[in-house]
Amino acid sequence: CTDEAVLTTVRTWLNDGTRMMHPSIQRAAGVTTHPRNTAARVHGERDPKAEDSATQASVHAAREAAVGEVTFCVDDPNQDPIAFVPTNANTSPEQWGMTIAQFSGCWHDWDKAVKTRKLDAKDGANMYEVCEKMVKPQTRGTGRGVALGLNKKQPLTAQLMVSHAWLESFLELHQAVTTHCRGTNIVFSTVMWFCTFANYQPGDEPGDCGPTVQEQIDRDPFGKVLQAIPNTPGGVGMIAVHVTQVDLYERLWCVYEINEALNLGLDVQAAISDSEKDRWNSVRGKWIRDGPDNGGWDPSHPDPWHGLMPRVFETTDTSQAKCSRPEDTAMICERVKRSGGFSRLNKAIDVFRKHTFLEFMTGDDCDNEEEEEEEEEEGEEEKDEEDYDDEEEDDEEEGVGGGG
Repeated sequence: CTDEAVLTTVRTWLNDGTRMMHPSIQRAAGVTTHPRNTAARVHGERDPKAEDSATQASVHAAREAAVGEVTFCVDDPNQDPIAFVPTNANTSPEQWGMTIAQFSGCWHDWDKAVKTRKLDAKDGANMYEVCEKMVKPQTRGTGRGVALGLNKKQPLTAQLMVSHAWLESFLELHQAVTTHCRGTNIVFSTVMWFCTFANYQPGDEPGDCGPTVQEQIDRDPFGKVLQAIPNTPGGVGMIAVHVTQVDLYERLWCVYEINEALNLGLDVQAAISDSEKDRWNSVRGKWIRDGPDNGGWDPSHPDPWHGLMPRVFETTDTSQAKCSRPEDTAMICERVKRSGGFSRLNKAIDVFRKHTFLEFMTGDDCDNEEEEEEEEEEGEEEKDEEDYDDEEEDDEEEGVGGGG
């Protein structure tokens, strides 16, 4: 499909390549493209002759050839053949969102595929493995991440950002996020921005249409999302995911994102998995049993939690945090230095961790065994008193009746 009529038809792609058709359609139609096939470079006025049925048929043939390559790049065969197809290259990063319900659906699809052995993976697979075995195969050649692929008819603007460490298991991550949302009344129609599913992941592969990971990072997706949330109706803020497999604060992206969100005045909350809550409660129990002689709970100390937090968390040194890509580490380190250095970042993260820790320890999820035992004893004493009072009333009633 290289005839002049087809080329004339695609001359509506204007605005310096900010709008584009799917790369596979470009290739099938023979359109001159960007070196990475990410943006059409055919400009000019639309030719009215291009509207005849023969031209439409030629373009549809090109599109059908592309559909054979990418099954979901076109939804309706009767659709305008040059209709806008959103990709991660032509859509603003804050629109790479998906609902919490869609995120949960991805987890269930993964879980089902693992249990039916359609995928060679274990229940505890981390997000790197999920990315390689599910995300990349499902999005390869589309130019769209999972989120944009699910919402290509109407891209969704983020209302909630999720900061996570990638080495956590998908199982524990999903449980932490969904449990937190239910517990804080965040409805599942809320649009979340989750980097594994938001970014287009196969872009670095040889011959892929792109965009590359670096091309996406150059657009500052995290910054754009954080800045957009306060101005988006229903904007929630950020949740930082705490799990057992990895310390969130050892990943440089996470401490950087949390600090940026706090600087923008966003509400940042901790989503803690049940397994991590159990670990915190276990540490707290041993701290109580150790007592003051062994660095444990000291009822005479002015700080009621003295010595406990260091047992739960390692000392924060954000300068030692890393990214999986060295270029990301260098970029963030430079930004941190420009905004006050790592000592300032350490203080900000320490304050956030202490707030997270105290909020948990004084909340409903903390296993307050001693308090529960005291409440049970008080409840039993009250019940005994009520039973005794009832017996006295019964005796008095019997005496009155007998005398009559």
